[in-house]
Amino acid sequence: ALGKYPMRFGLRQLALCLCVFICILHVCGADLRTFSVPEADESYRDATNDTSVMIFKPLGFANGQYYVEFRLGTQKHPFRLSLDTGSSAMYVVSKTCELENGAPCRHADGVYGEPASKTVELVKFNKRFCGTKAPYIFEGKETCLMRYNYKHNVWAEGLLTRDYLQLSQFQAPVYFFQSTTVSNDFSSANTDGVWGLAYRDLTASGVIPTVFDNIVSHSRHEMANSFSLCFGDSGGALILGGVNKTLVQEDSMAYTPIQNETYYIVVLSGMFVSEKSIGMSPVKAIIDSGLPMIYVTDSILDEMKKSMFDRCSQGQQFSDIPGLCVKGVPLPVTDSIFNTAKWFFMTPDDVANYPDIQFEFPGTDGIPFKVNLPPTSYLKNQVVGGSPQYSFGFSTLSVLNNGTISDATIVLGNMFMRPLYTVFDRTNKRIGFANSTNCNFSLPPPTLLVDFKSIALFVAVGILLIISIVVFAFACYIRRKQYKNTEDVEYY
Repeated sequence: ALGKYPMRFGLRQLALCLCVFICILHVCGADLRTFSVPEADESYRDATNDTSVMIFKPLGFANGQYYVEFRLGTQKHPFRLSLDTGSSAMYVVSKTCELENGAPCRHADGVYGEPASKTVELVKFNKRFCGTKAPYIFEGKETCLMRYNYKHNVWAEGLLTRDYLQLSQFQAPVYFFQSTTVSNDFSSANTDGVWGLAYRDLTASGVIPTVFDNIVSHSRHEMANSFSLCFGDSGGALILGGVNKTLVQEDSMAYTPIQNETYYIVVLSGMFVSEKSIGMSPVKAIIDSGLPMIYVTDSILDEMKKSMFDRCSQGQQFSDIPGLCVKGVPLPVTDSIFNTAKWFFMTPDDVANYPDIQFEFPGTDGIPFKVNLPPTSYLKNQVVGGSPQYSFGFSTLSVLNNGTISDATIVLGNMFMRPLYTVFDRTNKRIGFANSTNCNFSLPPPTLLVDFKSIALFVAVGILLIISIVVFAFACYIRRKQYKNTEDVEYY
């Protein structure tokens, strides 16, 4: 090109340089796509213990589920997973996921594997993790097909997978299953899966480390083996590694022992309606953030109805309460608030006329304590035509009948946890309850952020290209000048 004839730097040469530039970008793997993450991630150290690292994650809320956002592997989009202390596995909707009826799985932000994560590993079949099931063949490889039953006719099935989970500055390899099939009524357009936070004994084999196990171990044990949940009406917070004392009302924390390390099972020693005991014997209870309501036995629910209907005869103020009584006379059960299919329009004063419900637990110090649940917490609400409607937040345990909750008599879902700051102290085998100062956090709108590693690579290649163009143009200029000089020379 720099031979006898002068070289001019024109459009052809510019196009050639651009082609070279694009090829370099492709080979180097520069990726200028953007991804969405919540801005409010924060990691910090407990002021009372400099060795304890904690991570704060804001939570979203939709359709009775609290969910968290994080990234998996090299996927550029975040994943929204509902938080479930009543299960131990993590499942994520995959690109091949289908419902039982063959329809595509619903999801929120994105599906796992589209595009493929560069750090994904399908777990090779082994009896320790996979149990006695036969190997599942996927793309010519023997792997584990895991199935997890959440409640009656609600389940998910998928391939056991290992990839990296990113939380703030922490990155830990975790095991989860990318779902291939889920029950028809399980997938949601609000979330991309479920993050189970219970003990590993609830996993399919009982030996697969849970996601939280791996987060703690890969923090080099600077993070305590405990986490907290703080729920509000429209959002909340997940604190990994301890207690955020700024969210707890002073001197309100009380702990009760965990009975065994499967579900988070505690003893419920009594229930009260307006401080009057319903006369129940102590029972076991599961603290389950993945369920929206409070589930009790038929006998407990019958005693609650009697105690709440007594409210109707306690004076003129309580003689007319929507869903409970009219002119001092209790409504028939099928026409009352206890029929969970019914909703009632109520004013704030109507809601306030419902009684508080108290739950009593044995304290780790030997002294029982009560957790108070106001009607604003145990009455579900929805807005219809600009006016609020309310329904009862208790149901019978039979709706959860999947054969896995025989160790507990009742289940306390996130409705019970909503006015509280709840601590799952796995190190000391105890659950803590405290009044919260303010848990109405929410996920900010997704913010488009640039992958800075890709930008740095892009800038570096761009600078090299500019230097190459300048050098190339300068060489052409020098060569052309030399050619002109040779034209001025006289030959004999």
